[in-house]
This record gives sequence, C-alpha cells and structure tokens, in this order.
Amino acid sequence: MDATVKVSMDSRGRWMDSVMIEQQWRSLTYEGAYRHAFETGSAARAGIGKWVTFDDTEHPHSSPGGRTPIEAHERAAA
Repeated sequence: MDATVKVSMDSRGRWMDSVMIEQQWRSLTYEGAYRHAFETGSAARAGIGKWVTFDDTEHPHSSPGGRTPIEAHERAAA
C-alpha cells in the first residue's frame, strides 16, 4: 500500500515556535517549579508568575543576542 503523507505547517517557521516553547517549558519546570516546593496552588501561581516576569525582563537569552525577550521584542517592533 502506498501512503502519501503531507506535513502540516500553518505558517513559515512553525516548527521553530515549538522548539522555543519546549525550551521555555523546560526552563520553567527546572528553574521555576522544581526548585520550590509550592504548598498551594496560589503559591505556585505566584512563584511561577515571578519566574516568568524575571525570565522575560531580567534574564538575558542567548538566541536574541544576549538580550532579554522584552528587549528583543521592543527592538523588533521598532
């Protein structure tokens, strides 16, 4: 039987979006969640929120040239 498979891509670079999300998720779980033993859901929400804010505004990332995601976004929008 001969099957034809088409790769589904919604737009250019979609696979790269998945790579970035997987890296972000891994960082969040190891740096934000696993390091802290959150006692409650509200403590987890607050702690993860603080980590996301830190990661977006203060932590430089290698892929956007050592800039934070906010800096890279602002530069791209300008």
